[in-house]
Amino acid sequence: MNEAKSVFYKQYDNSSDQSKLFRATKKLSNIQTDKTRPPHSVAYTLANEMGQFFAHKITVVRSKLSDQAVVNDAASDSTTAV
Repeated sequence: MNEAKSVFYKQYDNSSDQSKLFRATKKLSNIQTDKTRPPHSVAYTLANEMGQFFAHKITVVRSKLSDQAVVNDAASDSTTAV
C-alpha cells in the first residue's frame, strides 16, 4: 500500500502541468466545489433569467462607457479651445 501511494504522489510531483497539480491538491485535501445553481423549477426559465441579467449588465456598462466618453470629449474640447 505504501509503495502504491509513493508511486501515485511521485507522478503528481513530477508533473509540469500546474492545473493537474491543483486538481490533485484539491482531491487529496477533500475540497468540494459547490456546483449548485440558484433555485429554479424550470432550467429554461433560469437560463433566460441569467441571459436577461447579463444583457442588462452589458447595457449598463456600455451606457457608462458612452457617458464617460462624452465627458472626456467635452473636457478635451474645453482644453483645446483655450
